[in-house]
Amino acid sequence: MTARLAGVVAGPLFVGIALAQMLTRPGFDPLRHPVSLLANGAGGWIQVVNFIVTGLLVLAFAVAVRRQLAAGAARAWAPILLATCGMGLVIGGLFRADPALGFPIGTPDEVPATMSVPGAIHAAAPPWRSRRSSPPSPCWPHGCGGTGNARPPSSRGSSPSSRSP
Repeated sequence: MTARLAGVVAGPLFVGIALAQMLTRPGFDPLRHPVSLLANGAGGWIQVVNFIVTGLLVLAFAVAVRRQLAAGAARAWAPILLATCGMGLVIGGLFRADPALGFPIGTPDEVPATMSVPGAIHAAAPPWRSRRSSPPSPCWPHGCGGTGNARPPSSRGSSPSSRSP
C-alpha cells in the first residue's frame, strides 16, 4: 500500500471497525460512551488493533504529505500535525482507557474517581483529550482537524501551475 493510499484508507477503516463494534458490543451506547471504551472487555482487542493500525496508516500518510508538499509552512506543519495524531492513535491503542459509565457491562455507571496509569496515558494521548473526563485541550482538536486542509494540491484537482493569480 502506498503512503498516500494509507491516508485515504485510515479514516474509513477506523470508523467502519468502530461502528461495527458499536452495533455488536452489548451495553455500548455511542451517545454515552467514548469509542475508547470499546478497547475494554471481551473483543476489546479489536479496538486496540483498530487504534494501532489506523495510527500507523496516519503516520505513513504524514510521510507522504511531507514528500508531496512544496516548501513552505504547510510542508513543515501538516506532517507534524498528522504524525501527532497518528502517534496519539498508537498510544491510545497501547494504553487502554479505564472502564467507565457502565461499559463493559458490570462496570459501575460512573466515571472512576481516579485513573489507572494506562488510563491516564490514554487520556493524555493527543487526539483523545475527552471533554467527558477532562477540560478540552485548545490545541489538539484544531490541529488534528486542520490537517485535512493541508493536503497536496494534486488531491484537490488542481496544481499550483494551473491556478490563476
